[in-house]
Parts: sequence; structure tokens; C-alpha cells
Amino acid sequence: MSDRYQVSQSRKVLEDFRRLLDLARDRGILAQTARATRWIPEELTLTPMQFGESREYKAPLDLHLRIGFAGPVYVEFAVNLPHRMVFIRRFGLNV
Repeated sequence: MSDRYQVSQSRKVLEDFRRLLDLARDRGILAQTARATRWIPEELTLTPMQFGESREYKAPLDLHLRIGFAGPVYVEFAVNLPHRMVFIRRFGLNV
């Protein structure tokens, strides 16, 4: 069994991510945003419970809701430890 987490996101999250890149381009921070968004998946795959900070625990679903920051980008995500799954809920700019 792999020690990596499987990372998943909806089509809507992917579409919103594309809009985030357009917004970053308009604000002149595309390079910093691109660097951050390349680093985030690695953190989510390897150490999601150490990345960012805890926001809430949904016991019935066994989901740890978290938010992580990298450069001008934040990502909201949920971690299911027993199944080693990470669900990306939202990307945003914190500038």
C-alpha cells in the first residue's frame, strides 16, 4: 500500500482554478501563483495533515477540513485518513 494520499477535485473546482489563474494574470502575480500551485499538490499528496491548519472535523463523514497557504494562493480541502483521500474544495487568492 502506498503512503501517498489520492487527491480529487470536481470539475467545478478545476473551472474555478482556471479563473483564478486569469485573475492572477490580471493582477500581475501569475508567476508567483503558478509556483504555488505546483507545490500545493505535492503537499496534499504527501502530508495533508501537516499542510495548513485545521478548520473543522466532520465526524459523521470522518473528514478533517483544512486550509493551506502557499504564496498568494490558498486551498480549502478535506482529508479522509482511513481512505487516504484528499478532496480539494476551493482555491483562492489571498491578495
